[in-house]
Amino acid sequence: MKGNVRRILFGAGLAAVWATALAYGVHAAMRYEATPGRRASTAPTLAPDSSSEWTCVMVAHPLCPCTRTSLVALREVMAKYSSKFACRIVFVGQRPAEETANMEIASSIPGARIEWISADDAQQKYHAFTSGQTFVYKRSGALAFSGGVTPGRGVDQPMFALGLFDAILEGTLAKKEGPVFGCSLGSTSQ
Repeated sequence: MKGNVRRILFGAGLAAVWATALAYGVHAAMRYEATPGRRASTAPTLAPDSSSEWTCVMVAHPLCPCTRTSLVALREVMAKYSSKFACRIVFVGQRPAEETANMEIASSIPGARIEWISADDAQQKYHAFTSGQTFVYKRSGALAFSGGVTPGRGVDQPMFALGLFDAILEGTLAKKEGPVFGCSLGSTSQ
């Protein structure tokens, strides 16, 4: 009888340890998804594209897995609003020898112009530290928005970005700044 009780207690102990580890893992994953990166300290002064009402600039790393969803969201926005927005994707780091998923998505964004700069230049020119940092400017050069276009790290919800850009166009955007969810752009050229 004592052996059965020990086995039951041992099994219960193992189950408790397993449940605790599982709960910790789920909590850590959810916390990671909801933790934004470092947002741009200030918005850069840029000459907006004079051919459009608005200019959208996204600073991204070509290998950041979190940025795929930001680029997909931006593709949805530009599919709807390409006649109103000029779009630039600024990739940070050295251009990889082979095209990455982020580069493919960026290439599929209607009307997007793709540029390459170093991580140091991204920090100096754009004050950007996190992949997915997005700036939206009015034709006058006034900043309309600075932040990310997804509600979490790697969260695939293009409707979030569409709602954000709808609010920008309607002049009903509550905050000009938002969190950015992506990988660090680094401090040296990659």
